[in-house]
Amino acid sequence: MAFALAAAMLTNSSAQPAGDPALMAAVRKFEMAIQQKNVPAALGSWHFDDAEKRAAEEGALRGVFSSRQVTLVSEPPAFTSDGQTAVTLGTLAQISEPRGAVEQWSLLWKKRPEGWQIEGRQTFGGIDGLVHLLLQPTGFIANGQSIELEDFTLKMVEGTIFLNTQEAGPTSLVFVGKGHVTFKPRPRTERGQMKIFAKSEILEDEVTRAFLRLHPADLYRTLRPGTFTDDPKSAERLGKANDYFERHKADAFVLDAAIPGAPWWLLPSLGDAAIAFETKRFGSLTLSLSSFEEEGVSLFNRSTQRQIVVYPRAASTAASNNDTGPIDVVNHELTMSLNPETYDIVGRDIITLDLRSTVTSFRFHLDNDLQVRSVRSLEGGRHLFFRVRGQNSVLVSMGSLTGRLGKLNLVVDYAGRLPAGTVESEVIHVGQDLAADDPQTFFIDPALIYSRRNAFYPQLGDEDYSTSTLSVTVPSDWNVVAGGVRADKTEKGQRTISYRQAKDGKYIAFVAARLL
Repeated sequence: MAFALAAAMLTNSSAQPAGDPALMAAVRKFEMAIQQKNVPAALGSWHFDDAEKRAAEEGALRGVFSSRQVTLVSEPPAFTSDGQTAVTLGTLAQISEPRGAVEQWSLLWKKRPEGWQIEGRQTFGGIDGLVHLLLQPTGFIANGQSIELEDFTLKMVEGTIFLNTQEAGPTSLVFVGKGHVTFKPRPRTERGQMKIFAKSEILEDEVTRAFLRLHPADLYRTLRPGTFTDDPKSAERLGKANDYFERHKADAFVLDAAIPGAPWWLLPSLGDAAIAFETKRFGSLTLSLSSFEEEGVSLFNRSTQRQIVVYPRAASTAASNNDTGPIDVVNHELTMSLNPETYDIVGRDIITLDLRSTVTSFRFHLDNDLQVRSVRSLEGGRHLFFRVRGQNSVLVSMGSLTGRLGKLNLVVDYAGRLPAGTVESEVIHVGQDLAADDPQTFFIDPALIYSRRNAFYPQLGDEDYSTSTLSVTVPSDWNVVAGGVRADKTEKGQRTISYRQAKDGKYIAFVAARLL
């Protein structure tokens, strides 16, 4: 009952900015006890009904304090109407280098004659598997070994392999030496793109350095034959390995979060990987394999900042129309305010989800130029979320709803400046026969296009069809065109155009322009 009250308060109540000074002092005192790993001081913030509950909490705290560094940062409290009960939501970080984890704590506080005390604690699902990447100073002989990924092979003729320190598991590999890379895109159309770039449908070149990120369990499936014999020449190549490692370790799987020790690196999912490799003819290229992206195979030229090829993974192609994932998107209720002159966007998307199987966390796409202000649900209140650097995605913890099945109404608030795609302006010259005495040039006003290429709203599934309502507010002399049943209203110099799409659609897109 206590935690049902807490959840309701976090969902429906607003935090009081001024708060209660006595409560704020109690919260800070408890946070300090956590940071100092002081069990008696932390237990002193509690009110226990019996010795059994005290012993249970003491055991839980000692487990938390087994980490080398512990911090708790709490948000402003939410109060009941009588001001006698409050809930604080906090982020607990546990660090034992090079590993880390974060989770949410919801604390139920009650005002007693002796002061504010904790009545109960609920621990939500968080994010574990965070690592700091460090390179081992000793390496292994690379001669005759290969790195084999989807459509990609790097044969290492001669050189040294360096792994990250093993406390984090083998999730990073650096190669220095002489090698040969072969990459043949599976789709025929992408081979055409490759031919434009490399003058051949197959990318083949010499490689001198490479940096690989992968899940530790994938190491022996990726590195063939996967032998580790100490290389007496590793000291000669360590400097080049460290240089390439430092240059590329932030390219992928980096978590942007305001938590101690940031930045942290995520362990890639099984089957996902990213490899940066230095070629003789084409400079530094990066191949990414992602099970999260619809087009999960991507080759990028970092020297020119150019996307070379991008296409779906072989496994995802077979299942592209198989809507059997753990989360089904049922409906988007998307409300946006757009300034066409500056591309400023303020948006809110209420996403109805159907949880088909239990998950502890999930991701959604949103362009990196858009800042997420909050993620919450009508059922569970606020959710812990983090940006994944360079992947236009946000990682969300299910929190108190871990293990839940059925409907979930997720509310994502975001804002930022996101330039749109444009229809190229055309110039019409009026012929002499139409205006011989006054020739003119007419310019067509640009139209702004927001489509799936922009990730201008949270997108959870690339192959997930859903209904939607789109409402866009623009200046009164602008118009918006999208699919569905249209509604339009203008007031105070602003025009809001809505489109209700009752049929399931794959994605939302619209055009904004000065149109009649």
